[in-house]
Amino acid sequence: MPSATSSTFPRRRLRGNRGFTLIELLVSAVITAVLAGFIVAIVSNVSGFWSRTTGKLSTEAQARLVLDQLSLDLSSAHYRDDGNIWMAANVLSATSTSGLWQPAAANPKPVNGVSLAMTARNLGDARFNTAGVWLRFFTTKRGNYATPSATTPDPTLFSAPVAVGYQIIRRFSSTSTVAPAAQRTGYFLHRAVARPASTVISNVTRLGVMESGFNITSAAYTTNTANTNNGSQTGDPRTIQVVSTNARNMDSVIADNVIDFGVRCYVREPDPNNPPATRLRLV
Repeated sequence: MPSATSSTFPRRRLRGNRGFTLIELLVSAVITAVLAGFIVAIVSNVSGFWSRTTGKLSTEAQARLVLDQLSLDLSSAHYRDDGNIWMAANVLSATSTSGLWQPAAANPKPVNGVSLAMTARNLGDARFNTAGVWLRFFTTKRGNYATPSATTPDPTLFSAPVAVGYQIIRRFSSTSTVAPAAQRTGYFLHRAVARPASTVISNVTRLGVMESGFNITSAAYTTNTANTNNGSQTGDPRTIQVVSTNARNMDSVIADNVIDFGVRCYVREPDPNNPPATRLRLV
């Protein structure tokens, strides 16, 4: 009797302290992997939703800013029947207008073709060529400053006309001058403004809109030559085309990641099918 008890007790103790079998470990690993997969999927979906929502809000905020500014400029635009051109819009197939365009290393925007579809029924489906539309006109900018560095507006210029230009430029996205070839490039929408009157910068008189005239297609506003209008300082008429004093100046950027920009203009004319009513016709 004592020998039987002593012979069975150690076996029970050993059986109670044994480890997991290989099958149990495999089952545990599978369950853990499945749970981890569910967690990763949930976190990924939440993160993706957050990124999409944040990106959409940012895009909509930029769009509202651009549309509000454009609406303000157009509502204050100047038009006179004096033979001058007070508003112009060029559909650009060339990318050399600004002198700042950086070509895409891969997948560049196509020239004409699918890039040009201005009569699409839905404005969101319209395309305005490789470099978009270069829109410029004269408008009133309330509270103009005598010089770019002035801290208070000049009251004599409160209602003076300025020249304003909108255009897309694919350019460097950093103001750093170090290793420009390695810097990221992107599409930016610019709003450039020329001052309403001459001013003095570094003892040099800088011409403004009033001295350069009210013809937005004149050489003062359509050249990228620095010798015109005393160079390319911010606020010179030349900056309506060349928006920066150098390739790193981002002062006139009002939106990024804008790969297309255009306008559709309508003319009001008599409706031949319903006189004396009028209709709007896309031009």
